[in-house]
Parts: sequence; structure tokens; C-alpha cells
Amino acid sequence: MPASQRSTLARSLSASFDKEGPRLAALRVLSGLLQKPVKVARVPSHGQVSEGQFAYRPNKPQIMALVTRLTPGFASKYTVLIRNGTGEAGIGALVRARLGALDANLPSPGNAKTFEYKRTQILAGEQALAVAEDVRAILGRGVVLSGQGLPPNDVVVIIGADLKAKDLQ
Repeated sequence: MPASQRSTLARSLSASFDKEGPRLAALRVLSGLLQKPVKVARVPSHGQVSEGQFAYRPNKPQIMALVTRLTPGFASKYTVLIRNGTGEAGIGALVRARLGALDANLPSPGNAKTFEYKRTQILAGEQALAVAEDVRAILGRGVVLSGQGLPPNDVVVIIGADLKAKDLQ
């Protein structure tokens, strides 16, 4: 809908209020919501079949994490870096999506120094051991190691061959 039509619609909706205060407030709210382009995306969920019916079940922790990250000024104390150590395309993004429920910064995944990791390694900074244990619990694999030389609040996840894409979907 063009901006002029959205503005007209907002004015007509706000005209239904009897008092001046709520009408102006509604106009400001609706105009503000409609000024930016609308982004449509799938709500984090997983499919489930029950009694022959397919339905999406919302992933509540992941939804709350996304809402929190979209809040202006969000900056978590912890950062979880994901590195692909298998060479399998797209597995880093799947791990990042799985770890979305963590209260941590999740930058875009990258590649490890080699693609020859057999086991998933979770390297923890001095103050991030609890977050590293949470990562291991969410992934269901990996060994938590001390991350010598890492910043104290950082965790590095190096994906090994023991973690398959099918396990993350």
C-alpha cells in the first residue's frame, strides 16, 4: 500500500476515537508502524504430526531470544562464535539457528582453520563456562575445553564430523 493510502487509513481509524488524546496517539502509533517496509518471516517453529494432522509448534525460547535481540540497545555479555570444521555447506547456519535461544551474541558463522575436525569442540573463555555447557546441552554433542587466549566472555564452537545437519533440523 502506498504511503499516502496508509496515512489516509491511519487517519480514518483514529477518527473513530471520541477523545482527542487517544485519536492522536493512535494516529502516531499507526503512522510509525507503517512507515518502514514490512518484513515477513517464518516464526521459529518445528513441524509435528499428530493424529494425521500436520501443524507448526512455536519454539518459544527461540522466539523470545529473537524479540530480545531486536530490542534497541541489546548487547549480551557473552558472544558465541561458530566455526565450521567439517566443510559441510550450511551447517554453521543450522547450528546458529539451534543456538538462537541462548542469551548471547551470535555473529555469522565462519570456517575453522581446517575441515578435518572429527569431534565438535566448544572452547570457553574464563567466565563463559556456563554458556559453553548450555551450548553442549543444546547441541547434544561436543566436548567443552578451556579456550586459552580467548576473551573471558567468548565461546567458540568448532563443528566436527560428529554433528550432522539432519541432527539439527
